[in-house]
Formats: sequence, C-alpha cells, structure tokens
Amino acid sequence: MSEADEIEDITNAAGTGAVDFPKGLNIAGSASGIVGITQTVSTTEPSFPSNGDTWYDPVNYVYYVRINNEWKAFLGSPPAVGSQGDRGVFIGGSQGTTPIGAANQTMDYISISTTGNAVDFGDMVQEANNHKGGASNKIRGVIMGGSYGSTTTKINNIQYLTFASSGGTQDFGDLSANTYHICSTSDSTYGLGWGGYTSSPLNTIRYITIATTSNSSDFGDATIAARKSTGLDEATRNIKAGGELSNGDPINNIDYVTVATPGNATDFGDLTAASEHGSSGSDLTRGVINRGTELDYITMATTGNATDFGDSLYSGVASSGASYNGRLCMAGGGNYTSGINIHYVTIQTLGNSLDFGDLTLTRLSLGSCSGNAA
Repeated sequence: MSEADEIEDITNAAGTGAVDFPKGLNIAGSASGIVGITQTVSTTEPSFPSNGDTWYDPVNYVYYVRINNEWKAFLGSPPAVGSQGDRGVFIGGSQGTTPIGAANQTMDYISISTTGNAVDFGDMVQEANNHKGGASNKIRGVIMGGSYGSTTTKINNIQYLTFASSGGTQDFGDLSANTYHICSTSDSTYGLGWGGYTSSPLNTIRYITIATTSNSSDFGDATIAARKSTGLDEATRNIKAGGELSNGDPINNIDYVTVATPGNATDFGDLTAASEHGSSGSDLTRGVINRGTELDYITMATTGNATDFGDSLYSGVASSGASYNGRLCMAGGGNYTSGINIHYVTIQTLGNSLDFGDLTLTRLSLGSCSGNAA
C-alpha cells in the first residue's frame, strides 16, 4: 500500500493527460471533496441511500440503481408481494346512488401484467356492495363484510374465492359484527379487516387465517376510528391510509401494524391531503394511494408522510386497486358514467395513471384482491 501526505496533480505515465483508475479510488478523510457511490449486496433495501448507489438482491436476482431518490430496477424484475398474483379480481359494488343486485354480486377479473377489458369471474354467494374488504394469499381471496339492497342492510359474512377457478365464492365465516366500508390488508398468511361502519365508524382491527375457514378474531385497534379507508400490503407491515370520521370529514392519517404480531396500530405519517374512499396497491418497497384525482406514495419499510406521485386519469373515489409485480390497477369509482374504467401505474415510476380497459359492469364501492391464475 502506498501513502502520500499531499498530492497536487496526477497525470498519466506520458505526462499528457488524466489517469484512469480502472479498479476505482478510495479516499479517506472528510476534506477529500470526492463522494463515492455505495454498492450493496443484500436481500433488504439499504438504509440511507444516496443517488447513484447500487443494490443487488441475490435472492430475487434484481440489480437496482438509486435515481431521483428512488430505487429503479436496472436488471431483473422485482418480485411481487407475498399475497399478490397476476389475476386481479374486482368484487361487487353498486351502480349510482341506488344499489342494484347484479352489481352487488358481480366479480370481474383481469391479468394485471397486460392491458384489456375485464372478464366475468362469477358471482358472490351473498350480495355485498359498498367497499367490502379483499385479502388474499395468492391461492385464495377473502371478502369481508359489506351491505346489500341499501347501505342500511349491513352483513357480517366473510366469503372466499379460489383465483384459479372462476366460479364465484363460498362461505368462509363471520365478522364479529355486521360491518361495511371495511379496509382489508394481508400477507401470505393473515387477512386483516380495518375499521368500517356499524352504527358509527370503528377503530377495530380483526384478522383471519386465509387458508383456514373460520370467524374473525380481534387483532387490536387503529389509532383513529374511521370507515372508507384504503389498505397496503408489505411482507412485514400492513398499512391503512385515509378514511372518514363519524361527522363525515375525511382524514389524512396513515397507520401500520406488524402482521405477525397482533396488537394496536402505530402512526405512520400523513397523506398529502385528507382522503376517503380511495384505492391503493404496492410492491415490495412502495405503496401508491389514489386519493381521487391525485396519487400519493410512501416507502413502506420506513415511516413518514406521503409524497406526490402523479395524477389519476379517472376519479379514484369509491374505486378499488389490485397490484402485482410492480403494477397497480385501479377500477370503477367516480360516478355512474365513469365507474367502468380501469387504469394503472407502474409503482416505481412517478407519473400519471394510464388507461387499462373496462370492467364488465359500471359500478362504485367495489372490493378487490389478486392471486395466481393457476
């Protein structure tokens, strides 16, 4: 190893130009004026990265580069969250201000990785409009609560579907109370139902084991009692964003829990503006929230306030989202005439949503989940 106290100039051997350092250059000392990049090999996202840093995930064979304060997949495809798959199913809903039975029981499906119109999946065993929750484990999707006929007829029913078999739902069990406007999240094992509305908004969090039919159990409490929230999935954390208070005011609150450990939720941060009845989706690192006409995003492994992502092509109010392999598809919502649209974003690329296709039926307040088609 060579050492030098002070070097004013370095030229090549001929003395005619700059030196090329093919193996890099390490300089110690805070006064060097040279800042190098950090190269990380790890299955988890590096802490405190800088633009230009690189990160290789050796398990999923993905090479990332840090650009504009976000990780971009340079080689390979980021894996999907454990509870996600390419078949997105959009569940139930209502048409306009008057619920219609056909819309309440209808389920559509899409292939998230492509674009195109939705295809009929089958019908639910019990009508359930008005934002029922949808949780999944790639094989099975679980639908929690809802209402039918009118918003005053709430149900405690939990139903399930098998993604590879487009043939409707079967009975799973019951919630502890008749509830609608539930927000659901999941990992590969558990499905959580956040809040909702009985005679007033709830702060209750319930959970089920997705692979086993049963009634729900108590998980803990959210930090705020709310309905019409939207949920995000991550391998360790489940997150709830926004919602509506008992007086009808929307909130900007974001909560999270560690799914494997039942207990009360912890404050995560705030949305860029108060929002209720939105839709959302995620990949391994980032969650995107559709607040109506605007999109927010958060980095799920950390805590903090949301940041602007872009604009929503169609209204995200009373819509629902399904995500897989870095893409979020949002369907329905808005109003009677615009509630047939599906649009999408690439989760790691900031920007406005793009048209995907149409649902089989115009509707609002639908649920959703995603899993494997085979």
